[in-house]
Amino acid sequence: KIKSIYRLKDVIRYNTRNVIAHENVAAHCFNVAVIALLICDDYGLSQNIQHRSIVKALLHDMPEMYFNDITHDVKEKLNLQSILQHYEDAFYKEHFPLYEDLMTKYQSIVDEVVAYADVLSVKQYIDNEIALFLVHLVAPEDEKSSVTIATAKKLVRSIIYRTPIADVAP
Repeated sequence: KIKSIYRLKDVIRYNTRNVIAHENVAAHCFNVAVIALLICDDYGLSQNIQHRSIVKALLHDMPEMYFNDITHDVKEKLNLQSILQHYEDAFYKEHFPLYEDLMTKYQSIVDEVVAYADVLSVKQYIDNEIALFLVHLVAPEDEKSSVTIATAKKLVRSIIYRTPIADVAP
């Protein structure tokens, strides 16, 4: 079981997307767990909820060590949610039976903490991608560049929000 966990470092998130810096599932799960810890601290949640939130965050993408990262839009487009949910439930039952209920049954506040931490982790990743994009777009050694940081940010926002660049606020 322990050796198989190392597979997570080789599973690349957003593997069908053009990205500047790759993130693996192991790093993502760790980030979600730390963010969940901070959320629990910020809201003064009990140690029990904190512990369950951290465990759930660490394990939340573990099944991907076998079926890889499938992006949210692909899951929706191909209607894979119920199929993957069935597989994930079986995975937790087999590999993490002590945490099966935590991982497969709705846990109210714990699920909300982990979902929020997951979203914040994705936001952090996107912010990093934008920063790296801007660094590549506006090379510091190129003082004659006609592209300003504000223009680059506007371009990035137009791509993200799929709007014409003129419609995007700076």
